[in-house]
Amino acid sequence: MEIKCTGVTRCCRQVLLQKMYNSENPFQTISKITIVPTEYLGYKTLQIFVNDIDIGFIPKKEMRYLENSFSPLGVRCSIRYSKTGKPQYDFFISGTGTRRTHIKSTKN
Repeated sequence: MEIKCTGVTRCCRQVLLQKMYNSENPFQTISKITIVPTEYLGYKTLQIFVNDIDIGFIPKKEMRYLENSFSPLGVRCSIRYSKTGKPQYDFFISGTGTRRTHIKSTKN
């Protein structure tokens, strides 16, 4: 499974993702992917570190579907361009685990 991750808006996150996208220092090789259970804005989440650098979080909408057994296998970045032509980098983590199905309750 692959999940698009979110991050705290800070000045250097897009720079870090750009470096990862271009395989620049410190991301010439991805030697370590760590996920750490944490809380963000009062919600349980998983914080993601790549080569010991904080990259982002599993979004809370995805956390609803993940079981506790998520194991990271790899990461990737992609690039897209805003309407003004500014590049925006997105971060994805892939892994193995069980995905819960979310069933909405309906009233009869």
